[in-house]
Formats: sequence, C-alpha cells, structure tokens
Amino acid sequence: MCGFVAAIALTDHASIDRRSVELATDLLGHRGPDASNLVHDSQFSFGHRRLSIIDLGARSDQPFSDPSESVTLVYNGEIYNYRELRRELAAKGAQFRTTGDTEVVLQAYLIWGDDLVHHLDGIFAFVLFDRRRRRALVVRDPLGVKPVYYARHGDILLVGSEPKAITAFNGFKVSLDAATISAFLTFRYAIEAEQWICGVLQLLPGHRLRVESGRVDNSAYWRVEAARPCVAGAEGVAAAIRHAVSSQLLSDVPVGLLLSGGVDSSVIAAAATVATEALGEPPLRAYTAALADSRCDETRYAAEVATHLNIPLTPVAVEPLVLRETVDMLVNCRDGPLGMHNEIAMFALASAVRRDAKVLLCGEGADETFAGYTRLFRLPFDIARIRGLSRLPAVVRGPLARAIDVPEFCPTDPMSLFFERYGYFSQHEKAELFRPEVWEAIDHDRRLWSYIDDRLRPSADRPLIDRIGHFFVGLHLPGLLGMIDGTTMAAGVEARVPFCDRRLVELALSLPQQDKIMWRSRLHGIRAAFQPIARFSEQADCSKVVIRRIYGESLPKNVTSRRKMGFPTPLRAWIWGQLAELRQDMLESAASPLFMYFREQPIRCWLEKSRRGDDGPSRKLWMLMTLGVFLSGLTHGATRSGRAKEYHEAHY
Repeated sequence: MCGFVAAIALTDHASIDRRSVELATDLLGHRGPDASNLVHDSQFSFGHRRLSIIDLGARSDQPFSDPSESVTLVYNGEIYNYRELRRELAAKGAQFRTTGDTEVVLQAYLIWGDDLVHHLDGIFAFVLFDRRRRRALVVRDPLGVKPVYYARHGDILLVGSEPKAITAFNGFKVSLDAATISAFLTFRYAIEAEQWICGVLQLLPGHRLRVESGRVDNSAYWRVEAARPCVAGAEGVAAAIRHAVSSQLLSDVPVGLLLSGGVDSSVIAAAATVATEALGEPPLRAYTAALADSRCDETRYAAEVATHLNIPLTPVAVEPLVLRETVDMLVNCRDGPLGMHNEIAMFALASAVRRDAKVLLCGEGADETFAGYTRLFRLPFDIARIRGLSRLPAVVRGPLARAIDVPEFCPTDPMSLFFERYGYFSQHEKAELFRPEVWEAIDHDRRLWSYIDDRLRPSADRPLIDRIGHFFVGLHLPGLLGMIDGTTMAAGVEARVPFCDRRLVELALSLPQQDKIMWRSRLHGIRAAFQPIARFSEQADCSKVVIRRIYGESLPKNVTSRRKMGFPTPLRAWIWGQLAELRQDMLESAASPLFMYFREQPIRCWLEKSRRGDDGPSRKLWMLMTLGVFLSGLTHGATRSGRAKEYHEAHY
C-alpha cells in the first residue's frame, strides 16, 4: 500500500517540472511513511511514497526499474498470487532481484505486456513507462479498491493516487465542478469519471490507460456485467471465501481484523482463524469500535464472536477523535467531503491498529455482492406488487398503494424507483435545496443521470435483481472502498477486503436469488405483501442467505441470525455536541460557502427537526457539514495537503 504520482510527456517538446513532482510526492506522505523516492527523466517523472508490507528492505523501494532501466514502475497495492506468478515467470526466463510483489508486476509486463492484468489477483493501481516503446500503461484493479486519478495538463499527462498529487503541479488551475456536488448528495461520492476539480478524472475500476504517440486510450479490461449464472452453490462460495481470506493474510508485517460482531466481519474473522491455525500461527488480533451510545455500540457482539473463536479483541474508543480537526484532516486527506457517516470511527480503528500492525482485514463488500441491502434488493417484489395493483379498480388501487407506499403504476424503468429509495437526498429535495441558478447551471442533473444510464445499459436485459447487483458492485462499491482507502491510509494502514476478491464477486453475482435473499418464513412473505417495505425489510426477510448457511455452525447462532446494523454512529449527538462549532460555521452561518450553492430554508428545516430529536436528517446534515469544510478550503485558497501523517504522530 503506497502513494504515487506520475507525469508523462505527450510530446517531444513537453517539459516536466521536477519541483512539482517532488511537492506532489511529499503531499502523499500519509500513504507511505516508510520511504520516499523519485525518478526524473525527460519523457516521464515518477514519485513514490512507500508503506512497506512485503519484502521490507530498500531493494523493493519504488520507482522500480528492470536491470536495463528500460521499464520503470510505480505501484500501489498487493498482488496476492505474486508467489505463483513469480514461479511461472521464472519458468519463462524472468530473473528476480527481490522477493516482493513489485518486481513481479514489472516482470509480468515484460513477458505478457498489457495482458498482465489478466494474471493479477489482488488490489492494485500502477503506472509503467516503457522507454523502449516510448509508451505508458496506467491500470486500476477490477473492483476499484485502489484509487487512480488523472488529468491532462497541457502536453503532460498527470496521474496520482489522490487528486492533490495532480493539483499540486505548477500552473494547474483549481476550480470546482459544481455538478459533482449533486452527484455527491445522491451517491455520497463523486461517482462520475469527472471529479470535484475540473479536469481531474478518476480511472474507473477495471480500466486501463494506454499512452502512446501523444494519444491516451481509455478502455475496460473487466466489467461487472460479465458474470453469468452458475451452479457453484454453497460449496463454491465457501471455497472462494476461504481462498480470498487465506491469500490476503500474506504479509511481512502484522495483520489485524476489523470485527463488529455482524455477519460480514465475523465470517472474515472465522475464516482467518481457520487459516492461521492451518499455518500454525497465532490468531489475528481483532479491533472493534466502542461508542458511548449503547444503541450504536457493538462491542458486546464483537466480544461474543471473539470469545467463540478464541481470538484477542481490542475495543477502540471513538469519541476522543470526534473533533473538528479530525473532520478537517480527513477532508484534506480525501480531497473531498465525507459521504459516509462512519468515517471518523474507521479512522479511529485504523489509528489503533497502527500501533500493532500495518494491515487490516475488513468485511466490506458482502452487502453489495450478496444482497445485504434488503430494502433495495426487494425491488423486484415491489414491482410485482405494483403490477398487481394496476389491475385493480382505481377506488381500491389508490388507497392500497398509499398504504404499502408504492406507486399505483409500474414505472417504465423499474430502476427509477430504485434510485428514489437509494439516495439520502431525493431529486425533489435537491431541486428545493440548490439555488435556482445553480440547479439550472448543472442542467437539472441531466449529465449525472445520463452517465448512470450509460453505465447500467450493458445489463439492461438482465433480471432486475442482477441489475441492482451490478449497480452496487460497479457504482456504489467504489465509493465505499474509497472511504475505506482514505480513512485507513490517513493512519498509515493498508485495508484489505476479502469479499471484494474478483472471483468471489463474480461467483456471488451469478448466484440465484434464493441464495442471497429469502423470507424468514412463508407467513412473513404473505404479511410483507401488505406492508410498506420500510416496515418488513430486515424483519420479514433474510439477506446473504448462502453465507449464513455456510457459517451457521462456525459462529454463534445469534450472530448468523442477527439483523443488519450498518456500522451505526450517534451522528445527531455529535452534530449537537462535539461538532457543534462545525455545525454552526457550516450550516448556520451566512458566511458558509454552502450558501453559494444552496438555499438556506431546507437546511434550516433539517436542523430544526434534528434539534427536536429527530435522527432522520442526521446523515444529510453530516454530508452538508463536511461538504462545507471542503468548499471552504477551495473558497479560501487553503492547501488541501495530506496532514494525516503529522496528525497521527501527534496523537498516537
């Protein structure tokens, strides 16, 4: 796990500013506190910050070149099958000077060329420059665990692990893409290729850039829609989970576990315990978030799992880090607002792990791949109810539709109903929130929804539950993974996500619906037909069915039967308590930069509801507060530098 910056000349006359590369590399210090190096050439310049995980010596520092220095690499991530690839490449004549995975990536390119991406099993983002062919290759892993951003700056292509590595370049104009604000309100992150800063793009998961003869070609090498139905069943899923977890234990530094006591993290803990026992190694230490609010605190569940598996557990107090400076630092590190409600808690956990380990196994990805969000994955059930209602007389149809909270008639595209339920801010709320001139300037979200339509079009002929799964994996999951990457790297910790193993994801997406979501009983299904989905979701149905079946004997019964909590945090209490000053500055002050884009009245209404004790607006207010912090940095010309390393050293 590391951070890199690359500048690639697109013409013979391009001049790369070395000082800008040095500055950009320094700004990524939180991503790689163990080593910093730079290679500068007339055709390209690479800077790298290293967090040492495999082959800890200086011989694996980057930028890394082959002995002839014909190819140079900067790389962020881990290749879990690098030992197998090393043997295969050695049989083809490759010679190695190190024992790490970095050199394996380089040798794979020398032998397989651009097709190396089809051999790699892991989480990765990298840039290769080939002097022999005067070309570059930029790659991001299939699920988007590792970030890549790029921009054209005159006749130079800039690439970086974070946007700040790009905007640090001399002469790069920083201006906000206002349409991204609206995308953030719906999807909690900048979901489009276009990012917060005009001209800065994200390389989408499963994509690569080929840079040659001044051209930059962007193409996909893996797509989520490729997964097709299979008959692997529970045995295949169990084997895939075992493989994903055991392969991701590979490390030359200590590894820890994130354990909430929910199904997902408990499964990872159980699989890791079996794997370490098989290797004759001690169990991994687990870490869980400890919150003062008993409604949100999950330590009792985590303790039960830890006791059952006989693994050590460390509760981590979150409240001491619920500070304005923590929010400022995370926004600076992430180069954007915080869309997830649990980012402070994740940073607190990663900071605690950093005392003992550099690697953390997390349970993220199971909800997206195994239908964990039942309120949304039950959309096919609602569509069937709506079609039934449409056949009834109007005098009956209307009242019944209102009683179960569905439209009277089926929408042309059922996914439109999905998106009404998905976002924290509805389209109507956004239209009321934005100042009219801003809403007009961003063309009423037409660019955003055109992008979503284009991304979902390849799966348009698939069953509705498959389309929902493709959305969650292809569009929702990268935002969640960006949160995990940002909060853990802010503390100098590498997060690994076994449920995002490519083969496991492909297998999960291909499973039939009954292996993912089912009624708890036939009676529950009958009752659900006459209730709003918000009432029966997680009450009448059961998610991630195949996972619960596989681990029913390995985990306590009340864990495998436990309903989803979703890493809860007492947001309302924080907003009116520890973060009151931030709330006042960003949501109540007329000087807040938010009011350049938003009307005050909707925000006042949400604040008043929250003040009276309503938890409903809390996530809206959290998102708006952190958006205000980000906009304030742009408005006042603040340097959005990565201060996490310094913060971490000061507090831990």
